[in-house]
Amino acid sequence: MSITATTDILNRLFMIHSWSLPVFLAESYPTWRNRPTRAAEVLADIVDDQRAIAAGAGRLIVDQNGVVAASQFPARFSSFHDLSYDFLLSQLIGYQDQTIVAITRLVAQLPPDSPAETLAQEALGMARAHRDALGELQGASAGGRPGHRPDTATQ
Repeated sequence: MSITATTDILNRLFMIHSWSLPVFLAESYPTWRNRPTRAAEVLADIVDDQRAIAAGAGRLIVDQNGVVAASQFPARFSSFHDLSYDFLLSQLIGYQDQTIVAITRLVAQLPPDSPAETLAQEALGMARAHRDALGELQGASAGGRPGHRPDTATQ
């Protein structure tokens, strides 16, 4: 695999983690810090892990004499400013599911046993753990009913 192709994949990994919904909520909506203690802890852990992966991807890109891609948060995130905690939690879970799929595809494209593949595997493991933690929050938010999705509940 060429250095350019690896750099492109690392840039995608960088963007997934730098411009994610959890990072957006942590930076833009400090009310998340006022949520139940466990929810605030989970969000902080996700953001810390995502920033660490983004920093690692950035270092690998620079080490290959590449340029880290500039980007921004998706515009649709700005519409989340007045939504309920339960709805945002369901959005975070859906976003995390998409992240897992995207990272899985990136891992498959990287050379085995390369530093880039190692970082992407680490990101995938973290993404799965984050999904599990968000699912636990959703179960607790729904009164301990695992699998309950507030966004699809009948009224």
